[in-house]
Amino acid sequence: MKILVPFDFSQEAIYAVQFGEQIANETSATLKVIHCLNLPDYPYHRSESAKSLLKILALDAESSVINQLKQILTSPPDVEIREGSASSVILKENLENDIRYTMMGYKEQNVPEKIGSTTRNILRFAQGSVFSIKRKLELRSIADILIVTDFQQTPVSSVANVKLIQELTGARVKVLYVNSRDNWLTSAETYNRMDDFCKVHNLQNAALDIINDRTLEAGVLHAISRSKVDLIALKIHQGNNTLNSRETHLSAEKIIDNTDTPVMTFAHTSIYGIN
Repeated sequence: MKILVPFDFSQEAIYAVQFGEQIANETSATLKVIHCLNLPDYPYHRSESAKSLLKILALDAESSVINQLKQILTSPPDVEIREGSASSVILKENLENDIRYTMMGYKEQNVPEKIGSTTRNILRFAQGSVFSIKRKLELRSIADILIVTDFQQTPVSSVANVKLIQELTGARVKVLYVNSRDNWLTSAETYNRMDDFCKVHNLQNAALDIINDRTLEAGVLHAISRSKVDLIALKIHQGNNTLNSRETHLSAEKIIDNTDTPVMTFAHTSIYGIN
């Protein structure tokens, strides 16, 4: 199992890499930290003298990252310096190296509901699960997890990413279904699907919550305003549903923009276990 953490020296990235290390220590996973050098693509960057300068810059960046990590982590992780735009580098690393969790330190945005482009791209296209972390998060402090799902076909392996966090923490799980006009189910239908969902995924210590609201994000934000949770686990890849994948991604982005509760996505195209 591998955990990927993009690192840009921000406080949020520090929170993300510290949380990633906690999971790695509990699971014997490999923790990989990646730092991106996003330099302009000028023609003279391809000259031999420019290449020499870029090598020096990469070595300085690696030294700075390692020195910073020594101060905040208990053991040195695998560190790599890559050149290119952050989102493209992270996604390439994610797709090629069997990454189960990607930890994103997410900054508050000055413009409401305008999630950063890097976080947006990672949320939409990364394999496995993506954590969006704004504040310090301790693994042992996670006591309540809110799983948001539409009960449509979900890879067993994707829900296993959530279950692993539950197993490591002993957290209680509340499964939330948001009834909207586009996604309406009766109470009986919802409870039946909840039973099937728990059986298929062997989900233990779980309770169902149903909220009627205009949109998925409105329902989730209402739910966490009524009852505090430590982690939101959110399905953002829909199956055969009236909502398209773009809309579900936008819902995830709006939820992240409007809460400092850590959000973990699941149900991307998965490479683990049985789909």
